[in-house]
Amino acid sequence: MFSIDFLFEGTGFRNSLSCSKTSAGTFFVIPCTLALPVNPSAGSDATAVNQAAPVVAADITNTSPAGKNDKRIEIVLESNVLEYVPELNCIESDAGVKLFFPDGSLDVLDPATVSWHSDNTQVAEVMANGAIIPKSEGTVNITADYQGLKNSVAISVCKGSIVKLNLVSGGNELKHMMQHQKARNRFSLMAIATTSSGRQYDVTEDKDMVWSSNNPDNASVFGGRISTMNPGRATITASFKGVKATSDVIVDNAKVMKVSLSKKQVLINDTAGMDTVALSARMSDGSTQDISDMAEWSSDNPAVAMACEGRIDAFSEGTATITVQYENFTDTIAVQVKQSNEPKYDPVFP
Repeated sequence: MFSIDFLFEGTGFRNSLSCSKTSAGTFFVIPCTLALPVNPSAGSDATAVNQAAPVVAADITNTSPAGKNDKRIEIVLESNVLEYVPELNCIESDAGVKLFFPDGSLDVLDPATVSWHSDNTQVAEVMANGAIIPKSEGTVNITADYQGLKNSVAISVCKGSIVKLNLVSGGNELKHMMQHQKARNRFSLMAIATTSSGRQYDVTEDKDMVWSSNNPDNASVFGGRISTMNPGRATITASFKGVKATSDVIVDNAKVMKVSLSKKQVLINDTAGMDTVALSARMSDGSTQDISDMAEWSSDNPAVAMACEGRIDAFSEGTATITVQYENFTDTIAVQVKQSNEPKYDPVFP
């Protein structure tokens, strides 16, 4: 068994550099994912990111019928200024729409139910789902039309470029990694491109990203996923559009000293419920590794419960014994499944 250490070049980047789209709209990359900058004042151990809240576009022209008792719509954007980076032609920004009613209430509309229009498709296009795709520098007016209610917003597109590439952890702490014939690529690196405006994008799986290892006999890389081979050292290099970043990988001879289960008995009070049990290995270097996904899990009564990689799923009332096997280690978990006493209601249709 081996362990692995990652030494990252550069600072100011943390794990979990990702964001999810909201109805209000937020930058993202397809197939990339927008990663927002870490707050420099938070220190090297900071995990928070600076993410501006979506705002209603300030430059709005409301062409809805006038009158205090009329409905109106407003376009919602993360920003009125978009970035066009030739090397990242997959950047998009989502536009959302709010519908305001005469009584002061509002509803967030599905952008796909709105008709969209760009008055300058050379600068930016707008898709049927409200996604705005910057094409070149300039200004453009984006218009939303919902059942005759219209709203427009002016957007500026500025040109940017990639100025830096950093490699960061794509999972949990990359302090140790064990090599095993059943092991998966449990650890990975993310390649984060920083543009001249300070925006950051995940380009790990971009078609133009090139990954390499100077010593694949010790550690190989494919798409940012690291596999260890033999004890030693390797340098992983990521190259994107002429910008490079490196990470050193150290593989050593850590051995498994002891294997244990987090619990030996499990009670699930729902025939559709589940529970989890961790299988841990104590290493010779003093570290502890979760090896749940490296072991074989089996059940003597799969009609009642089954297990896989530490997850136990219940199916019916009764008992089952889960057997966990890892190399020379074998242990069992006693599982009892009970029928839930909570009343279940069938839907009533008019």
